[in-house]
Amino acid sequence: MILLMFLTNLCTQHQLIITKNNIPELGFFEFMQLRFESGLTIKGLNTGWIGLTLTWIFQMVFPYFIAIIKIAGITSNYSIEKVPEKVLEYTIYLFTMEKSESEVRAALAQKGWNKKTDQDNVIQAIAEISGFQQMNRD
Repeated sequence: MILLMFLTNLCTQHQLIITKNNIPELGFFEFMQLRFESGLTIKGLNTGWIGLTLTWIFQMVFPYFIAIIKIAGITSNYSIEKVPEKVLEYTIYLFTMEKSESEVRAALAQKGWNKKTDQDNVIQAIAEISGFQQMNRD
């Protein structure tokens, strides 16, 4: 998706330059060759093809990492929201009472959370919450 977005950006630049400079005979690949040969100029400093390539890499990598962070946040929120708040509070209480994981699982089973997957979801939600808290501290 990011590659498609990048290529769309280049095609849009090509169309804008053709329209603005009235040079309809300039093809996309010729345009790319001219861009690559002229390089990138920043405040009078010509960084050449290396600078242009680095900006293209940045344009593809930066959105990728933003998407990964966003997906991780959404996934974490989902795992927290699928466990009732009362169950989370009770489990956190058990852990603050310094109960082991097996004791917490036994207590959850007594309260009706018998399935291992349900118990794993509760513990995963607590791990996500503590991850958020750790991230906020840093």
